[in-house]
Amino acid sequence: MAIISLENIGPFKSRQSIDIKPLTLIIGKNSAGKSFLAYLIWALTITEPDLDTIRNLINEKIGTQCIKTLIDSIKRSKPTNAKDILEKILFVLVRDVVPRALARSLEKRLPEVYGKTLSSIITKKERRGIIEVIGADNLLLRIVINREGRIDVAIDCCDKLIDKVVSLIRIDNERGVLLVGDETWTKEKVATVADFYQELSRFANTVLQRFFAPVMLATKEATALLVDSRAGVLRVLLRPFTALLSETHFPDQAFIAYYYMLAERLAVNPAMPAEAEKLLEELGVRLEPRIEGGVYSIYVRTWTGETLPMPIAPSGARESATIVASLVNSGEPRLIIVEEPEAHLHPRAQVLLADLVAWAVRENEKWVIATTHSDYFVYEINNLIMAASRGRKGLDYRNVGAYLVRRGNGEAVIEPVPVDSEGIAEDEFARIAKELATARGFLALAENQ
Repeated sequence: MAIISLENIGPFKSRQSIDIKPLTLIIGKNSAGKSFLAYLIWALTITEPDLDTIRNLINEKIGTQCIKTLIDSIKRSKPTNAKDILEKILFVLVRDVVPRALARSLEKRLPEVYGKTLSSIITKKERRGIIEVIGADNLLLRIVINREGRIDVAIDCCDKLIDKVVSLIRIDNERGVLLVGDETWTKEKVATVADFYQELSRFANTVLQRFFAPVMLATKEATALLVDSRAGVLRVLLRPFTALLSETHFPDQAFIAYYYMLAERLAVNPAMPAEAEKLLEELGVRLEPRIEGGVYSIYVRTWTGETLPMPIAPSGARESATIVASLVNSGEPRLIIVEEPEAHLHPRAQVLLADLVAWAVRENEKWVIATTHSDYFVYEINNLIMAASRGRKGLDYRNVGAYLVRRGNGEAVIEPVPVDSEGIAEDEFARIAKELATARGFLALAENQ
């Protein structure tokens, strides 16, 4: 688990924090800052350290001759020599290279995600903004955005992290090879200097994933952002309209890429858990992956027997298809960030969607971050927490975090909402319900008081 803290970033002026748990609900009214926060988490997740920066800095500080000696040791099956050299390189990688390579990538990524200049992401009238990610063993990644449009990244407790990284390097004496994280560096895999940098970059991503997960997954495939305009994006941007993508906001472009990835994975494994079947039955549809233009797309079979391509499917299906596909897939994406999962869904469908999210967290090892306005969705999550405390299938309260994002005194405020084995405490739950409630919800709330 990871904790993110913000200061002078977007609408969050004073220091605000959020602890990411397997299910994290970000609740609040419109224009409070929920989406800004969700997009920031997504940006951090998909940002890999810049490979060119890694290459240039390692060349500058270590030199290519040292790398060639490492490669030669691997070719000669002398893993002990290779390990000694690699440990020296990793010391420089963690202390100097990864922070600068990550900073260069974030300088490109954050403007893409928000559609504005880097300096405008800082709170107005402030000189710098700070983002901190606290990971395993209290390791701290600090990101500072300057008004001049530059980013500086630092890792506190760097020596502790270096020790942990070095511990990931092992020797397989039987085979005479070097084990680097989850990879085996053989003479075939690391045959050239280019191969070395490719593997070193992959290992840098692994380090971020391991010690700052789920926030720093550092691969685009590992996290899906399911944007709040899902139904509209799928109607407009699916083929044959892909020529429009170059003029589209980056998160929408990424969503289309996720759509095709999820369609392919759904085709490979079309099995659905009961929770997904119930939701789709409530919506009156079935999802059917089909090859279209050389790639998989998702068609929708309606309750009338008609089969429709996604752009002209019912709005509820267009909103929910990617949510369902991402939750039921047993592999990536591991982290799913979904804006307003309840969009275009009637109350019972919202409840069944909450059941499917709980299943994905409980059984499919997914992490889900959801921004929501739905009192129905939140109420069902609360019911599932109470069910688990009574020995039934539901949600372990320790895996659930809830936060109210509200407007206050000219800035956005993140308020943690207490969650225990009985769910959200009654007084807090009533306050949240009032924050979210429709007119009908207010009447129901009044009747229960």
